[in-house]
Amino acid sequence: MSRVYMGPPEVRALWEVNAAIGEGDYVAIMGPSGSGKSTFVNILGLLDTPTSGAVRIRGRDTSGLRERERSAPRAYTFGFVFQDYHIMPDRTAEENVALGLAYLGVPRRLRADRAAVALERVGLVGRKDALAGTLSGGERQRVAVARAIVHEPALLLADEPTGNLDLGSTEQILDILDVLNSQGSAVVMVTHDPAAAGRARRVTTTTDGCVDRHLYSPLATPGLKRL
Repeated sequence: MSRVYMGPPEVRALWEVNAAIGEGDYVAIMGPSGSGKSTFVNILGLLDTPTSGAVRIRGRDTSGLRERERSAPRAYTFGFVFQDYHIMPDRTAEENVALGLAYLGVPRRLRADRAAVALERVGLVGRKDALAGTLSGGERQRVAVARAIVHEPALLLADEPTGNLDLGSTEQILDILDVLNSQGSAVVMVTHDPAAAGRARRVTTTTDGCVDRHLYSPLATPGLKRL
């Protein structure tokens, strides 16, 4: 698949990438700014569309889907974690996590319990009633992770999840991703940090919109199934 912005000038943000992510996989993507890392993740998560080629989820071609049709696989299949948290500072940690369930149509009576379980998985159940604006950066990112996993997605997409964090908070987030992966969630993480990338099973790099061969292999890790 490719993603080209016509310009002028024309920009090849992603060029002829052929990648496969399997169930339980853990992939780190590295590369300089502007090399196509975030573009790849956005297309993989159906937040953007390729100019050519297709994204297949469990064999289903999503290229012909309308935006409204894309929202369902995007909501149920993926969990998203971004560098800047994207949580509401005037809502509690639990409310931020539960909000994602509201978009999925989960009944109100079930949201708080499921949000509390997700917060417990990231070590924040004791802070569930705290306003997000009063939390530290590391705690906010853990709330963001809890929100991303509360619906138990098949694939967690993390775009620079530790980019704004200190060393201690970075280790906490990476430990959480390790545990989530060990419990069966596939993880694709964009990072500039070699130590963070070293946690992954596969490390690939992007250069001028091209992805190296580590992602060309249909499944580089034995025993994995395609997503």
